[in-house]
Amino acid sequence: MSIILVDPTASSQTVTFDLAIRPIGSKHTVVALLDNGKPNANRILQGVTESLENTLTWSLEVERFVKPHASRIVPTHLVNQIVRRCHFAIVGVGD
Repeated sequence: MSIILVDPTASSQTVTFDLAIRPIGSKHTVVALLDNGKPNANRILQGVTESLENTLTWSLEVERFVKPHASRIVPTHLVNQIVRRCHFAIVGVGD
């Protein structure tokens, strides 16, 4: 009888992003809230939204996004939407 070991890890993929030059806090800020698809992530993000709205002294626009699968990386098209539309992103991890 032989034993077969299987390495479940995928090969790593390196992606480099340049930070967008966007002033935060000057009149209007857009934040991306990314739900990772796990239970209760939306509740966590709702709490973060309320905290930001109560803390910040300037206008905050919230854009909500949801990963299609909790166990996968964020799809490139979703990352591109966030980069184009938002100043920064917060990821909600549920469970």
